[in-house]
Amino acid sequence: MKLLQLKYAVFGMTLFFGLSAVCQTGAAGVGNSTNNVVWLDAHVLGLTNGSAVSVFSDQSGNGNDLTQPTSSQQPIFNTGLINGLPGLTFDGLNDLMDATSIAALESDDITYFVVYERSLLMDQALIYAGYTSENDKWGTYCNPANNRLISKHKSPTNKVVYFDDAGTPSFMSTQFGATQTRTYQQGTLEASLTTSYTAGTGHQLLRIGGYTANETAYILDGFISEVVLYNTALNDLERIMVENYLGAKYNLSIPTDRYSHQATHNIELIGIGNDGTNSQTTAQGKGIVEFSGATSLDAGDYLLAAHTDGFSVPSDTTDVDIPASIPNHVRFQRTWRVD
Repeated sequence: MKLLQLKYAVFGMTLFFGLSAVCQTGAAGVGNSTNNVVWLDAHVLGLTNGSAVSVFSDQSGNGNDLTQPTSSQQPIFNTGLINGLPGLTFDGLNDLMDATSIAALESDDITYFVVYERSLLMDQALIYAGYTSENDKWGTYCNPANNRLISKHKSPTNKVVYFDDAGTPSFMSTQFGATQTRTYQQGTLEASLTTSYTAGTGHQLLRIGGYTANETAYILDGFISEVVLYNTALNDLERIMVENYLGAKYNLSIPTDRYSHQATHNIELIGIGNDGTNSQTTAQGKGIVEFSGATSLDAGDYLLAAHTDGFSVPSDTTDVDIPASIPNHVRFQRTWRVD
C-alpha cells in the first residue's frame, strides 16, 4: 500500500484485482450493491458500432439487467456519441428496455442520474418505474408542447419538478425523498418542491426509453449512455461526487467540479472528501484502485482520481517508459491521475 499525504490528511491507496465486499463500489465510489440498485453503462458493453442491444447489463452487482428480446424494439449501440463514448440510440417509435420486479426499489427514497440526449418537441421519456400500487409511480419525461424535462412521482397525486432542456448531450438527476423533490441538470439545482415521496409497493417494471403505463407512448428519440439509480437519498457530498464522475467522463461542465484532469484521465473517477457537513472516507467504484483509511479530512478537502482506460483487462502491462535503472520490469498500460 502506498501512503499519500495531501493537505495534512493521510489516505491509503490500494490496487485490487477484484472488488472489495465492504467498499463503496458505486459510481464515484458512492454506495454499494445495497443502495446502488441499478447501474447501466454503455461504455462497458464492448459492442461494435451499429449493434442491436438485447441486454443492457447492470454494473451494480445486483444483476438487474435491462432487456429487450424483440429485435424490432432493440435500441442500437452507437460509438462516439458524447466525448467519444458510446450510448444506446432509441428510435422514437418502439425501442424500449425493461427490467422486471426489483424489490429494492420499494424504498422511501429514490435518486437517479441519466446521461442522455433527446430530440426537441416530442413526447418521450428517459426513465420510468411502475408498481402494483401505481403503474407510473415515478419517472422523467417531456411533452411535445415545450422542452420541459419533467420529473414526477405519484404520492398519491402527481408531484412535479422540471427544467427547460436544450436537447444537447447532458446529464440530469432527480431525488424523491421524505421532505423534498429536487431535479438537477449537470449539477445545477433547477427545481425543488417541498413534498413527501411515499414508497411504491409491488415493484414490477423499470423502463428506459419509454413510459411504464403504455408501451407505445413517450418513446425516446435520442440516446442514453448511462443510468445510476439508488434506493436512498444521496447527501450533497455524495451527489457532488457522482456529478464529478459523470462530468469528467463525458466532458460536461458542472458547478461543483473538484477534478482538473478530465482532458487526459476521465474514466471511472472515484473520490473521498468532506464538504463541511458530510464526509466520505472510502471509495473504490468498479476499478482496481481503492481509497481508504482517510484521516483528518477537513471541510473542503477532496481527493479524486480517474484513469485513461488504457487496457482491456487489469493485467495488461507494457515495458514502455520504464526507467533504465530497473530493467526487466513492466508497468500497467492504464495510468491514473490524482487531484
